[in-house]
Amino acid sequence: MAFSLLLFAGMLVPIGLTLFLGEWVFGSMGWGILHGTEVSVAGALVLVVVALGIDAGVVVGSLVVGTVVGVLVAVVLALNLTNRGWTWVGDQVAGNVAAENRPLVVGVVVLAVVFGALGLLLGLASRSVANVIRGLVIGVLLGAGVGAVTAIALSVQVAAAIGLSVGLLAWTVAVAFGAFRSGIDTEALKARFMPSATIDTTKESIEWIRERAPMGRR
Repeated sequence: MAFSLLLFAGMLVPIGLTLFLGEWVFGSMGWGILHGTEVSVAGALVLVVVALGIDAGVVVGSLVVGTVVGVLVAVVLALNLTNRGWTWVGDQVAGNVAAENRPLVVGVVVLAVVFGALGLLLGLASRSVANVIRGLVIGVLLGAGVGAVTAIALSVQVAAAIGLSVGLLAWTVAVAFGAFRSGIDTEALKARFMPSATIDTTKESIEWIRERAPMGRR
């Protein structure tokens, strides 16, 4: 019972802290859930990469990439640069759409088409009808989501939360990609985790015992 309570306390503190920080810093506990999940996934991946003996530079470099990407996204969204961009595009090509909805409509439609086309091309490369349909649907949905986020004029608080989310995601992807490029040295991994010296010593001890006390036939 005591161990269960300690385990509960150990889980409650980090979970409660992420929810509190999400509400306090970004205005919603949902951000705490999202950021806490991303940090957990990224941390687990980093531990696996380190355990596999991959160069620590991969982790550090990936962290730098994630930080730069997150900061750029946060700054761009906080300054409403994408909203202004979609507003300008909408004024040029969609003058018949209501002004208050113009950036959102243009952003969603344009990026849905672009991402959908990219997903379609990736599906065609696999030469599978199912992958073509899947790529098209995922591309359209992803593009529409990105278009909506970039078309809305966001507050600094929300922009910072999105920037942190994107930065953590970029860090995770960069770590995975860097580990994949570096490859895994199976021989070094085997030498690191397999107690070769102990095994050799044990074999020598067994041979020594056999020489000193040979087993007779019965």
